Amino acid sequence: MQCLECAVDENTTEAVAVCAGCGAGVCRSHTVIGCRAELTRHARGMGVQVEERWSRAMRCAHCAQNLPSSAVAQVSAGAGCC
Repeated sequence: MQCLECAVDENTTEAVAVCAGCGAGVCRSHTVIGCRAELTRHARGMGVQVEERWSRAMRCAHCAQNLPSSAVAQVSAGAGCC
């Protein structure tokens, strides 16, 4: 897989990650490493338990700039990201 951003500039660079937002291949210089919350729901008796787990997420520059403001606030606050 080749980096989409490099291909737009007519360069050929091997992708090292896949963007968590759009699925595009990104090379090392175009990768933005951030966080994302994964919610898991478990049925517990008569209710539901929701667990929030933070993990790393690689994104292209376009998707990283267009994160919802709530996600940016949580990431900048260091909300449990690895």
